[in-house]
Amino acid sequence: MRKIGIVFVDTRGTVVAANEEAFRLLSLAPQDTFRLGELLARAPQGSSSWTVGGRTFGVATLPCGQLGTIFVLWDIAYPGNLGGQLEERDLFVKILNALPAHVYVKDTNHRFIFANEADARHHGFSSPHEMIGKTDFDLYPEDLARRYWDEEEELLRTGKPLLNEEREDPDLATGEQRKIWIATNKIPVVDERGTITGIVGVNWDITEFKRVAEALRASERERALILDAIEDQVAYYEEGPKIVWVNRAVSRNFHLEPGDIVGKYCFEVFEKRDAPCPGCATVKAFKSGKPEEAEVTSHNGTVWHQRAYPILDEEGRVFRVVTVSSNITARKRAEEHILYLTFHDPLTGLYNRLYFEDAIKRLDVPRQLPLSVVMADVNNLKLVNDAFGHAKGDELLKKVAAILTRACRKEDIVARWGGDEFVILLPRTSAPASQDVLQRIRKFCEEESEKEGGPFPISVALGCATKEREGEDIDAVLSEAENRMYRNKLVEAKSSRAALILSFEQSLREIPGEMETHYRRMRTLARRMGEALGLPQAELETLDLLVRLHDLGKVAIPRAILFKPGPLTREEWEEARKHPEIGYRIARVFPELLPVAEGILAHHEHFDGTGYPRGLKGREIPLFARIIAIVDAFVAMTSDRPNRKALSRTEALEEITKGAGTQFDPDLVQVFLQVVHEEGRPRTLTPSGTL
Repeated sequence: MRKIGIVFVDTRGTVVAANEEAFRLLSLAPQDTFRLGELLARAPQGSSSWTVGGRTFGVATLPCGQLGTIFVLWDIAYPGNLGGQLEERDLFVKILNALPAHVYVKDTNHRFIFANEADARHHGFSSPHEMIGKTDFDLYPEDLARRYWDEEEELLRTGKPLLNEEREDPDLATGEQRKIWIATNKIPVVDERGTITGIVGVNWDITEFKRVAEALRASERERALILDAIEDQVAYYEEGPKIVWVNRAVSRNFHLEPGDIVGKYCFEVFEKRDAPCPGCATVKAFKSGKPEEAEVTSHNGTVWHQRAYPILDEEGRVFRVVTVSSNITARKRAEEHILYLTFHDPLTGLYNRLYFEDAIKRLDVPRQLPLSVVMADVNNLKLVNDAFGHAKGDELLKKVAAILTRACRKEDIVARWGGDEFVILLPRTSAPASQDVLQRIRKFCEEESEKEGGPFPISVALGCATKEREGEDIDAVLSEAENRMYRNKLVEAKSSRAALILSFEQSLREIPGEMETHYRRMRTLARRMGEALGLPQAELETLDLLVRLHDLGKVAIPRAILFKPGPLTREEWEEARKHPEIGYRIARVFPELLPVAEGILAHHEHFDGTGYPRGLKGREIPLFARIIAIVDAFVAMTSDRPNRKALSRTEALEEITKGAGTQFDPDLVQVFLQVVHEEGRPRTLTPSGTL
């Protein structure tokens, strides 16, 4: 026995629920609800055959009033009657039992073979099974049962559906018999030979709507009392549609008095148009004589959900229409926002990985070949995060996203793959053409870096692969692009790191008081101290590297602070004091700088423990950091600064001597004093104590 597909679509065309068979029949992925909704929007109404993609199916639509529509799909070669067709119907029954509408199925003998729980309650039964096998003669008075029997005989004979028929019906759901108004649909079920095998019926309670209509006709006063209390806009129309009456919500929302509205055409007053809005529910209700619904977007972007109910005269003609309009703009925007977030990266605004994985399936078709994939990895993101904070890292990601988008065509798919990685899908793009895209990306990165002028150039590691033939696996192509990107990243890594270190040094030399002469003097004095201490050549080179980059963290301190001519405020000073920790984090990223990372962190520590950032004391402070502290202080004191003149060498040495034991290591101060006094004749000294 074959399965059937069940889909429930709301009045906006959104798929609320669907079973796996519905997707299988239409050759869709289980998550592709958007495509499913698009296809069903074109499905024929009622019960018919439907051809999609060269395959023909049986389709039955079950309108459920304001709730939406249920679609039943089956293979056209489906044998048997509807009772057999519903053998595998768990999801179908769950959907139908959740509806307040009354849903039932009858065979050609007018006997119930299915009813949902709402229909069973309506007839006073505790379970739908109690209705199976019964006819309307078991449920209604004979005259009413005969009427229903005759209209169903006509339907079985002609195959013409009965749609939106309004009638009063006894209701036993509350335990006592009462009359309610219902709107009923009855649709024939046709097998593959065109033979009618049964009837599907859907009824829904419209008693409240009928009460509103009756109130409008019966009493102007009652109408106002009822409808003026409603937040939704209610308007009463005659043919045109010309406004007869509006509730207070209309006057309030449009800032108009009733006298400015009544007697005029709604599209003129509300929309400043010369014709009705496309899809207007009021216009449709005048034409069809049946309740209508629609969504209409106003000229100012407001979205209205309209429910229009025709009022019939004694001869059954549409006399007037009452329309209830609800402002659903906020809900629509929220839905659009949720949809946007589902398929977009909130930081960069690009498509996310979920969307990309769906897009690559859609575009992996012969007519899109050759199909190229580009993988991009942002260089130095961790460095930027460590040096400047994650806000700057986010800015870098957004700049790279803008560069990638600028380098591609509108039809290309640019997505954030995750973290610092991006992916681009280039339909109908050959391998040579994809290389042009890579060149544009590199060029735009260079241009943006020159414009920014910061110490961290914008760059990305790139890899590309192309699917040329239909038989190739697109996942393998994606994997190859990723592998090439990683290979390129490894090849470029060493030269990129070297360029960055040089860039750091250049940025430091641009800071006032940190010019090349300052560092050259520091390097000379530090080396002579190292030689005096008997350090081997390898350690002398490490000491020299620390001298060059001990202020590395200043590349991340705002220029306004570093270049400020006067004294810093407390807040600015606190910001400037962060540079040892920032420099330490940057150095940890580079294997070449790991030997000096601790020295960078500690070069502002004091021998007595009053320094920063960790308050280290004595020989807890690394040796090289203790050397740098003395040399840096001496060179700074003997150099002109924007806010003071340089001290003489004698004055500076006196200050260094005063700081021995507090700011500086006293043993190293003695070494330094000898080095300075004997600058022309460096020699190895043996200081007291162990350094």
